[in-house]
Amino acid sequence: MFLILAAPDDLHADSVIYYLKKQQARVARLDPSQTLDADGGIRVTLQAGCSELRLPGGTIVRADDIAGIYCRNFSFPKAKPDAPIAEHLAMAESRTALQGFCHSASRARWVNNPWREAEVDNKILQHSHAAVLGLTIPDTLVTNDAAALRAFYQKHQANIIIKQMSDLCLIEEEPFSHPDGRPDCKVYGFYTHRVTEADLAAADDILRSGASPCLFQEEIPKKAELRVTVVGNRWFAHRIDSQSTPAARVDFRQVPELPVKETTIPDALGETLVRLIRSWGLVFAACDIVETPSGGHVFLEANVCGNWLWLEEGEESPIAECIAAYLLGKV
Repeated sequence: MFLILAAPDDLHADSVIYYLKKQQARVARLDPSQTLDADGGIRVTLQAGCSELRLPGGTIVRADDIAGIYCRNFSFPKAKPDAPIAEHLAMAESRTALQGFCHSASRARWVNNPWREAEVDNKILQHSHAAVLGLTIPDTLVTNDAAALRAFYQKHQANIIIKQMSDLCLIEEEPFSHPDGRPDCKVYGFYTHRVTEADLAAADDILRSGASPCLFQEEIPKKAELRVTVVGNRWFAHRIDSQSTPAARVDFRQVPELPVKETTIPDALGETLVRLIRSWGLVFAACDIVETPSGGHVFLEANVCGNWLWLEEGEESPIAECIAAYLLGKV
């Protein structure tokens, strides 16, 4: 049995399920954000040696039967801040029960273990580990000190950028509807952009004492950007032509569609990325690399739950197939 932890509309989970079922594997799918419900919903029974879930539709999943878990979503339901204390307690107990069930699946191969993901999903930590393994990283400063920012700005001849350290999208839990009735939620965050003289002039107000620290980096000259997806001991490299469009040159995410093609990278780089991901106790990560005009490679970050379908052409997904093969113990 293979357990898929994912939202109902997750196409990446769908693709991995396709390749698991192609190998005649039994698959059960659970959306962890779904509230437990004894009447037709999820039921959980935890006992030493026989923990099990009953999913909607009647499927029984025993923890000791799970050979692999593909985790795309490990977000559990939360009560609203103004909810009664009993509701907060009930949600907390539900989260703990489901996490306990997942922990008790001791035979399972995870892609990825979410507790390990949480430990390493941090740009500063990733840079320190990458540098130890010999990867080139950009000079980086995290500060809320305006004087330190000015010194960094001068050090790099005014060629620096500001990045968001936390998740790109902070999602407001309260949903709303578009005029046409489509449900949605508000998303907050910012794209990477260059620090200007105007930004520097306002630094005392922005980086005042007690303000949140910001992440600044030297701006790396780009020929293109690489997305290197690591799965176990394998890697899949794609080149993103971010420099062909002015709006994408600093942060390619601002342009929905850019030329992308499969490419190759030096074996030494691929092997080092594999060692980096393995050192974190993970199997999968989508690594962002700058390819410089001189042919060098600069490591930016590893997206431990990154997407890949947008990189691949055609109906088949070699990356999803490789994830399924790992879960099945074939790679």
